[in-house]
Amino acid sequence: MEGKVDQDCPLCLEAMDSADVDHPVPCPTKCGFNFCLKCISALIRSSKDAPLEASDGNIAVKVKQNCPQCRADLSQIVDKILLVRRQTIAARMKAIPDSELTASELQMKHNFCKKASSVGNANDSKSTATTSGSSKSPKKDKEIVIDEKLFGGLELFMSDSEQKYVTVMMTSGDTDQVAKAAQILASISEMSLKGMIPPRLSPIAHTTTHYPSRGRYSRAEMTASRALAMTHSAEQRKEEERKAAIRRHRAQHPLPIRMPRCVTFYSDKKHGKYGYGLIFLDDEWDGSISDAFRRMTVHNAKIEHSKKLQGRDGEKEDAIERMLSLESSIKNATIHSTPRHRVVVGKVRAQAGQLGIQKGDVVTHFNGEALTGTAEDLEATLENIGPGETFSICVNAEPAIAETLRLRSLC
Repeated sequence: MEGKVDQDCPLCLEAMDSADVDHPVPCPTKCGFNFCLKCISALIRSSKDAPLEASDGNIAVKVKQNCPQCRADLSQIVDKILLVRRQTIAARMKAIPDSELTASELQMKHNFCKKASSVGNANDSKSTATTSGSSKSPKKDKEIVIDEKLFGGLELFMSDSEQKYVTVMMTSGDTDQVAKAAQILASISEMSLKGMIPPRLSPIAHTTTHYPSRGRYSRAEMTASRALAMTHSAEQRKEEERKAAIRRHRAQHPLPIRMPRCVTFYSDKKHGKYGYGLIFLDDEWDGSISDAFRRMTVHNAKIEHSKKLQGRDGEKEDAIERMLSLESSIKNATIHSTPRHRVVVGKVRAQAGQLGIQKGDVVTHFNGEALTGTAEDLEATLENIGPGETFSICVNAEPAIAETLRLRSLC
């Protein structure tokens, strides 16, 4: 991403962004010391931590928001500087396609757009309230419930904020948002392979314990569980009931058979026309949500749609039918009445197979943009990509999958 300048941060010695230079830290003593956005964020995070024990074991050390050079108090300044710099960078990234941004840059970009939108709505609401004489305060947003099964095993490499952000995008019901979430997960997967782990991981990733499923518990275990529940406060019991309700809801709403995935290909013309290992076929979606639970098989360039319903974790057909019958009464359930064209992966080999693409995957986005053409159009586009270039393909970010994930989050 553009924006780096020929000036290093005196703390981390990394190149500073133009936003760091254009919006320096206004130290009260005017000492002129300036440091980068990353170091300011680290200072703010450290200042919120509990006091640390010194090496002698007696003195408690508390990190304060002071200037690293003159030790002046910056607590009234750093938050504003952090916000201004992030807004400057995000505004610059608005002109850059999502496919060219990293996971952190993409999150910053869309957070800025969301905050700008919310500020505009808040101003409109404030003016309306002033006119009408109403003094009602806006309602708080619904608490985000993290669903670890959406991350494909990457939750150990994600911070708590990243998990919430991806959960919101995955369960938005918007195919473009689902595709962006898949792109973020792909970037996190790439960083994890390089050993890059967020400095402040989610406590959920370390405290959640998965126990093997069992048909029934012994009398001693049930007695111990009831005794433990009796010691809980009213708030703890309410929280346990909420978690139990979420588990029941998710058990009734299994994951679709195909999950969104974003992969990046590196152009290689050595293997002929299908050097990427992909052959595409045209198909039609019948417009139903149940398609998210029907496996597609490809044989002799023909696509066969399974009549059997199946969840990603092996849920049986009767459980999925119960879920579909439950959701038929939901007002916002999206079921298209007319068939829609789509492009399906008909054959996989070489690079595509190594990246995790499977036969029957539905190609929905190319380089961050929704795919609207045919299989022939997509193959022609790949033919025009020059050697050494890269491109991204997102699969399974389709309406049936997006709606299934949205219904799963309504708990």
